[in-house]
Amino acid sequence: MRPYPPDEALKRARPLPPRDRLVIEDVTDDEWKAFEDALAET
Repeated sequence: MRPYPPDEALKRARPLPPRDRLVIEDVTDDEWKAFEDALAET
């Protein structure tokens, strides 16, 4: 991903999809925990 100056970033911005399309389903508790742990490592 390439950084853009603020004005260019605003021109390129797109709205997020509806919230119901952002939901991740079928993830086990163990998978979710592994995901959170990976995020915490960064």
